[in-house]
Amino acid sequence: MAEKAKKSNSLATVIVAVVMFGGMVSFVYVRYLWKPFGERIETAQKKIEQIDADITKARVLSKKIEQLNAVLASLRAKEAEAESRLPHGKQLPNLVRGITQLARQSGVSVSRITPMQTSKMPFYSQTAYGLNGTGTFYDVYKFISQLAVSERIYTIENLRISAGSDKTVNVSFTLMSYDYDS
Repeated sequence: MAEKAKKSNSLATVIVAVVMFGGMVSFVYVRYLWKPFGERIETAQKKIEQIDADITKARVLSKKIEQLNAVLASLRAKEAEAESRLPHGKQLPNLVRGITQLARQSGVSVSRITPMQTSKMPFYSQTAYGLNGTGTFYDVYKFISQLAVSERIYTIENLRISAGSDKTVNVSFTLMSYDYDS
């Protein structure tokens, strides 16, 4: 019986040693391998989530930039259109060419274009020009209507129409032209 007790003691010692060794191996595995790698994986996952969030924000911003670029292009087109209607500074040669071209297209003969006074306003200046011309009543009407719908902004003041020779009329008026002051 004593031998059996020694064998069971040594078996118990072996079992305890194996359990202790297994516990130590498990502790070392958890402490030095599993936990550090788990923390690295968790840190990497947080970085990935942050990068994904940044990518999503960048995509949203890129869409907004595209929209803003489209709005900017639209505004630039409107600015160019507005500048053509209200040019910078006096452009007398272009103005005279434009008026005479509209007169020719309408069948009106312009005999005089005289620059008059210029009035300065806060953001623009207004220049008056005296115009005299002849043509049929309908040609004069066409000329005035073309001035009204032309690209540039004009107003007509002091319109006087008098009978001319044959079927023509003489017309004189003050044409107001507007220029943008920057």
